[in-house]
Amino acid sequence: MQIHQIEEKYFDEIAKVDQMIFEHKNRRTLENLKLMIQYNEDWCFCAIEDGRIVGYIFSKNLWKEWYFGPIGVLPEYQNRWIASKLIDKSLEYLKKDCNTIWLEMMPEKWNILNLYYKKWFEVCFPSIIFDFPPNYSELPCGENVFLVEKYDENLIKEIRELTKETWIDFSGDLKKIMENKWKLVIYIEKWILKWFFAQKTEISARVWWFVNKSENRNEITKELLVKLSKYLDEEAQSIRINWRNKEFINFLFSENFKIKRSVNRMVLKWYSWDYFNTSDDYVARAWRG
Repeated sequence: MQIHQIEEKYFDEIAKVDQMIFEHKNRRTLENLKLMIQYNEDWCFCAIEDGRIVGYIFSKNLWKEWYFGPIGVLPEYQNRWIASKLIDKSLEYLKKDCNTIWLEMMPEKWNILNLYYKKWFEVCFPSIIFDFPPNYSELPCGENVFLVEKYDENLIKEIRELTKETWIDFSGDLKKIMENKWKLVIYIEKWILKWFFAQKTEISARVWWFVNKSENRNEITKELLVKLSKYLDEEAQSIRINWRNKEFINFLFSENFKIKRSVNRMVLKWYSWDYFNTSDDYVARAWRG
């Protein structure tokens, strides 16, 4: 068995392997795979045996944070330490320059949980997928909230300036906002960009947002969410938030958002930063793909 860095020539076969492993309702497309590997070619690997791809692992840089996954191995090649070797290869690179390494996994994938524990991953706050309340899109929203329908380089620069004091740089992701079923809503006050929400609708619940601390933060957040809901497809009426964002979670409950399901999040020991602490910030970046 050999481990190679993922190249574009492998995408078609990896897409087929991915579908066989995870049985997605909406198969990850070639564009999804390109987004997953974009700017991160050195940290994504595939396992090749008998002349075919039998497993893969993707990793993504979120500034000083690294997220790895999805990881998958064909059923007939499981229990042969292939997943373990893929993880080791990925971690070998990721540990060089980061303060956090984390992953997410579905709770029912208990068979891989033991492997993560052996690799020194620890369970932290889970991510929760909330469904929008019924008829949420029919609620009114103010005149300061707009849907962005075309790419605007100046807007990207404004967002970068807006979020420069956070630990997140959204600009790379948001350059892709107008491609492949993305939605971006912004809040303008006195002709100045103040807040925004963005969501990838092809794979539901992936959300990017920034709303700074202010007296009317919840009211503005509601307007942004209502506006976003108006343009989401019915099957994409959900939002994914990590439980550590306690204030935002409380806001969603107050708006009658309902929990759809949870996703386990784990962080690598010694590379956990503040992931065991809660946060009252209304800021987050999802992983594209």
